[in-house]
Amino acid sequence: MLPLLLEDFLDNREKDFIELLHGKKDVSSVLYRMRKDMSVLEDDILSSKEVSKKLSLFVDYIEKIENLPEGRVKIRVSNGLKMIE
Repeated sequence: MLPLLLEDFLDNREKDFIELLHGKKDVSSVLYRMRKDMSVLEDDILSSKEVSKKLSLFVDYIEKIENLPEGRVKIRVSNGLKMIE
């Protein structure tokens, strides 16, 4: 699989989050795709300590939606969209 650019990673999250909020995707498929995309990010992205730390915090924040009630999921995903901006 080809390396993924940071911009593409964030674009994918934005699309997935919007689809999740509109009921077109479920939490497990959104998290699966995010984890898969993380595994193919370009090495240059992950070698930057600042970018890597922020990306890790973002992923940790979003991964917790798996165990939250639906209302909290929507709030967290909405916050995730704001983080992407």
